[in-house]
Amino acid sequence: IIEILFFYSNITSLSEILSFLLKIFLENELSILFLKKIIPYLIIYSIFFFFLKKKLKKLESFMYAFSLVFLMILVYNISERYSNYDRITLNAQTKNFNKKVLWIVLDEFDPEIAFKVNNLKNFENLMNEALVLNNSYSPSSHTMESIPGIFMSQSIKNTRYSKNKVYFTNYFSNEELAFEFKNTFLSQLKEKNYSFNIVSEVLPYCFMLGLESNCVNKTNKLSNYFDGIISSLTPIKYLEKFQKKIKSFNRYDLEKIQDFNKNYEIDSNFIYSQKLKFNFKKLKKELYSKENVSFVHLFLPKHDVIASDYVTDFYNMNSSENFEKYKIMLNYSDLMIKGINKLIEKISNKNTMIILSSDHWYRNASKEIKPSLFILKILGDNSKIINDKKVMNIFIPDLILGFLNENLNSHSDINKFIETLDDINMAHIKNNINRNENFYGN
Repeated sequence: IIEILFFYSNITSLSEILSFLLKIFLENELSILFLKKIIPYLIIYSIFFFFLKKKLKKLESFMYAFSLVFLMILVYNISERYSNYDRITLNAQTKNFNKKVLWIVLDEFDPEIAFKVNNLKNFENLMNEALVLNNSYSPSSHTMESIPGIFMSQSIKNTRYSKNKVYFTNYFSNEELAFEFKNTFLSQLKEKNYSFNIVSEVLPYCFMLGLESNCVNKTNKLSNYFDGIISSLTPIKYLEKFQKKIKSFNRYDLEKIQDFNKNYEIDSNFIYSQKLKFNFKKLKKELYSKENVSFVHLFLPKHDVIASDYVTDFYNMNSSENFEKYKIMLNYSDLMIKGINKLIEKISNKNTMIILSSDHWYRNASKEIKPSLFILKILGDNSKIINDKKVMNIFIPDLILGFLNENLNSHSDINKFIETLDDINMAHIKNNINRNENFYGN
């Protein structure tokens, strides 16, 4: 295979070949899980091999062990590049450090199911002091189209994949644009001297936007490799049991789960994403960070990805029924909002805005187009506004820029801005519900 790759491609080094093969391998989440689980055991094996293998000389034994450990670190490094989260920070000479936007995208959050079926209390508490859009629609039924559409403020007519880039054709102009930094609102932030960062466990924004040189990891790389190795040996359910925070549910019981959520105290270690090692403490840091815009993209409440399995471990609930799993995820998302509400209570700075949105609805429940989540809270503004206007959520970048530029300073201002938007044409939502998507995300 290596000889063929050398001969028929432009790949000229063993490391590039390894990266190429691993990239293909690592596009499958099960492959990623297998790789990360097996690495610690291979390292342990290499250590035992060094001490127990008698047929080889000590030097050969040492070289073997060293080479194996080095290879495992290299494999882990490449796997992290293609499978782990992005932490992009682009600093600028910010003209207004006081303005702050925390934008959280919840994957596949369906407001109709969340609020009509589950009656999520903490969401309700937040919505009672926020601007809520009941008919905010995403440009597509799939993450890989809806998020780029929002970032580029584009409705999506056609999609084309080529050489690890995604190209979109706009409904109105028929212009084809690649999903890259210069075509997104992030470039506008940079032009206006606003800073931003991105934290994501869903899409590899760092790679897709061509911002790999701006991807920041503030801790030592070698330390990160072994952190990952150690964490793979300590499943979260045992840590949670040690902390005595698990309650067992043999079946889905909304009343009991919500009673458990009501009495659950959010602390700094409450997990928003196990994959990111992103907890309440880190969310608080994002809210207080110096960047003008912090964008956080979480798998919650998506139930059918490995990265979300920690939620069923948290409730110690085993269910084979997808809809029950999804409702469990919604209730865990409500705990996340409990943490956000806890932060909001301590801050009254009207220069801070929190946006909660989703990339699309819960496709497994409906093939029909349904609204996505949109809740906006300016801290210190406790007015409740419910807007039923049908709009496509590609307006979010303009809203953020308007807030940073001090043109939109209250829930009322933003509601008036929403009213000026064109009514949505439902035919412009790309509802490719039956597509088998495996490019970057779901």
